[in-house]
Amino acid sequence: MEKSIPLFKSNDMEGIYVSACQIEQSCECKQEILLQLSNFPTNIEEMKIARYLLNQLFKCVFESTDFSAGIFNPQMIQLLFDENKTNIPLQIHSHVANLSIDKRDFSKFALNHLISRGFIANVSLASYIEQCRNNLFEILINRGNRFSNVRYSDASSIFYNLIIEHIETSRDLSKMVKEITFSNVRGDILKNKRTENIEKEIGFNNLRSVKYQLSNKYNPKMKFSVYIKEFSRLRFDVEIRELTERCIYPVTM
Repeated sequence: MEKSIPLFKSNDMEGIYVSACQIEQSCECKQEILLQLSNFPTNIEEMKIARYLLNQLFKCVFESTDFSAGIFNPQMIQLLFDENKTNIPLQIHSHVANLSIDKRDFSKFALNHLISRGFIANVSLASYIEQCRNNLFEILINRGNRFSNVRYSDASSIFYNLIIEHIETSRDLSKMVKEITFSNVRGDILKNKRTENIEKEIGFNNLRSVKYQLSNKYNPKMKFSVYIKEFSRLRFDVEIRELTERCIYPVTM
């Protein structure tokens, strides 16, 4: 191969040439499959093996997947399935998916190659990388058909501010994720004018919580519940949930 493109990518895999993919079957007869592959395919045969593996994974539905140690390289997926004449869906299906995102490729993998009922991602470093931030926000507003529930942990308040603004001002909320959680959030949050049914509480150590409803200015029937709870003076959790039955059409001029 003229250019070395890794099959797997990880935070600490620089210079590693052999990688492994572990698959567990959860049943009475527990079975584990450990696939050891060249991380840098050097010939057509190794490329065919990598493509076959990914093709099989794309056809499966997993109870859970954990990509905290590494991901399949989106660039390699694109290369292996460049023509994709059979129109194979290039996504891994999982009921729950975990991922730690601190590089652009990791957020790109989540955006384009995951489908999960519950998606959990640590985004502590991604909050400060613009392309990661854009991809993660794109998941929230345009991947509701792939993710039912999304949780971003160790998030910057920028995600909260962006999604609240989107709920208030977007003309099309039909593709947005229905349940969003930001945990261990840091940073300042913007005040908004369209809050209603506000409920406030002061708990232990004078830590505050607030719950309110938020509506869209173009379609006031579109309502979301927002719950913010402090667990320290500098950190808080946020839960955002759609209250309206999903029958949404874009608002036209």
